[in-house]
Amino acid sequence: MSSAVAALLTQSNWFARFRAQCAHAWQLHLRTCEMVAESRRDLF
Repeated sequence: MSSAVAALLTQSNWFARFRAQCAHAWQLHLRTCEMVAESRRDLF
């Protein structure tokens, strides 16, 4: 029983870390798009 609970906890911890990484990558992507838009606005 306790081993199953531990497996669930580690699985949810991995899932939380995975979601955090996805959110971080998405924020970086949005920031990059904003920087590209800013540079294009400077060009034109």
